[in-house]
Amino acid sequence: GQPLKLADACQAAQLGSDDHGALAALRSSRLIRGTGLAELEEVETYHDRIRETILSHLGTDLVKAHHGSIARVLEKSVPADRKAMLAALSDDDSALERRKQDSKRNLDLAYHFDAAGESARALPYALAMADQARRQYALEIAEQLYRIAERGAEKADDATRFRIAESLGSVLMLRGKYPEAAIRFKFALALTTDTITQAQTEGKLAELAFKCGDMKTAIEANERALRMLGNRVPRWSITFFFSLLWEALVQVLHTVFPRLFLARKSLEGAEKQLLTIRLHNRLLYPYWFKSGQVSTLWTHLRGMNLAEQYPPTLELAQAYSMHAPVMSLVAYFSWGIAYAQKSFA
Repeated sequence: GQPLKLADACQAAQLGSDDHGALAALRSSRLIRGTGLAELEEVETYHDRIRETILSHLGTDLVKAHHGSIARVLEKSVPADRKAMLAALSDDDSALERRKQDSKRNLDLAYHFDAAGESARALPYALAMADQARRQYALEIAEQLYRIAERGAEKADDATRFRIAESLGSVLMLRGKYPEAAIRFKFALALTTDTITQAQTEGKLAELAFKCGDMKTAIEANERALRMLGNRVPRWSITFFFSLLWEALVQVLHTVFPRLFLARKSLEGAEKQLLTIRLHNRLLYPYWFKSGQVSTLWTHLRGMNLAEQYPPTLELAQAYSMHAPVMSLVAYFSWGIAYAQKSFA
């Protein structure tokens, strides 16, 4: 139901753009209407009900054939050197109009190839535009496009299928479709052997479980993710207690001798440690509701101590912001407020 360039519409319908008689008859019958000027003119059905009525009288195979014709005509206008760079749209402001045209064409290609039953050909266009829609928080459109990409990825490599499953799962989680999101995250987990990627996906399963109110599953998934990264997570109350004493001692040293212990490590190559910090920050929430004060204080101090080893990061800001509610567990309110204010710095 979207407008289509007049020249492309005529080519797909096997009409000459100079076939004024046919075009005039369609316009005078109020079946189509045009917008724009000269080579930029676009045509569309005069009303959605006209389009729906016509489609209802066409067979499924014929509808697919028309979608395929439109898609192949549109694909001819994609330069060969741009087909491999669909996901890397230019950020040059001077190319804004060109980017708009490219985005519309890629959306049309994804839609028409999918509707034609050629989802594999829709895959690169759908995936590129789904990523763009997700970056722009157009979550409904992103979901539709990831689903098209998912249908076209049956024979794709594991890396592509993981990217689609993980991205679609994230969008579904943001849209509150938790059962479907869980299916995608579990599927994605089986498609990768990279430890960091597996831990990130387990972290998303933990976040999803927390949103569903399943604290036990959230704790288990978070702890699995931490252990995947080589971190020790206490299993018993007594080990939690002694681990907490150690982290409290480390925090005292950080407070008393900041020049010796704070920001002493470089962020270069610290992806694994930063993920560990994020997981500790997230583990605090289900521990708070399910496991009691000792485990909550341990995971919080552990994450904050690790974050303080690096220059200021978002992970450190989050740890400081959570210090206020955590300090309420030991009635040290002024200390918590001071750290909450530091998180804004």
